[in-house]
Amino acid sequence: MDAIEEMLINAVLTNHTCGEGCWYAREKVCRCSCGGKHHGCLLDGGTARPVRTSRIDGLTYELVAVGMYADLYRQAENACIAAGVHKVIGPLKYYWSPTEKGSPVRLKKASVAQMGSWKELADCDSRTYLLWRFVQGVDAHSEWTLGPLPENS
Repeated sequence: MDAIEEMLINAVLTNHTCGEGCWYAREKVCRCSCGGKHHGCLLDGGTARPVRTSRIDGLTYELVAVGMYADLYRQAENACIAAGVHKVIGPLKYYWSPTEKGSPVRLKKASVAQMGSWKELADCDSRTYLLWRFVQGVDAHSEWTLGPLPENS
């Protein structure tokens, strides 16, 4: 088995999302979800920084915004409405919530560990939230067709 096959197998079997450890890695084998796509890409400083991903409740999401809760919640709520009706119970229609498991967008508070190590959060404080968007085609649960996130209205 060559190194590329081993990276692809690790990508399928791991829950590790791609991040700084992979982007600056020097070893030959990638052990995260990118399957080697971003492995060591920032060592020479010649490529653009990859989009940060996260596994939330078993689904893969990509980071789309960093900010305060109220601002991001409005943007997330608009994206949930744009994704369509989540369930219908009698005459009532329910849309996704940005804090609901399986939602097309997720709103999560930035952790202390994230604020200490992520460059995206270098100038942030303890009130910082992260807006994540479901990554199409990575997980089996891809029933939404999401365009660009709606702006705040």
